[in-house]
Amino acid sequence: MKYTTESEEFKKRSATNKANAALKKYHQITGPGGYRANRPKWQAAEAELVNKGIQIGTFGWTERSKEWFYGIGGKLDPETGKCIYNKEHLKYPIQALEDAHRDVREGRFHPERENEELTRALGNKEHGGRTRGTEGSVPWKYGFPAERKRFPDKSHERRKARETDRIASLEDSMSAMKAQFALVTQA
Repeated sequence: MKYTTESEEFKKRSATNKANAALKKYHQITGPGGYRANRPKWQAAEAELVNKGIQIGTFGWTERSKEWFYGIGGKLDPETGKCIYNKEHLKYPIQALEDAHRDVREGRFHPERENEELTRALGNKEHGGRTRGTEGSVPWKYGFPAERKRFPDKSHERRKARETDRIASLEDSMSAMKAQFALVTQA
């Protein structure tokens, strides 16, 4: 069946997509190249200000936070290095992001995978299984590499459990064989 704007499947997907888009507050404006095309520009702008001796507003921020900031249209003032934005509704999350990073530096906030600076600033949970502020919304194991030991892969846990069961079964078999061998040698 041809997928057209008249099909029921299209209408259902369209309605779902519209409902999801209505929930979004902060829209990325990276353009067709996405993060990959813009990342070098953002890094060059930061490096230029640092070379001029200007303290940049994103100093000490995590890469994810910086990329989210630049991805929604944030920029650094070429004279002062402060964070600037072109939409008034971005004032709160950007201020909250600055506060979160300051709290981390001062030891008042300890970020972790599910509650880190960007999540705290935006005031909503990270999308389950995906990482905000990264190219292509990568899985958490790549977005939070330092947290991999604290949040192991569930398939790894299942594999470990199966291995533990297998070893226990082998040990039971071995002890049964030893008991049988002891009986045979005593007779």
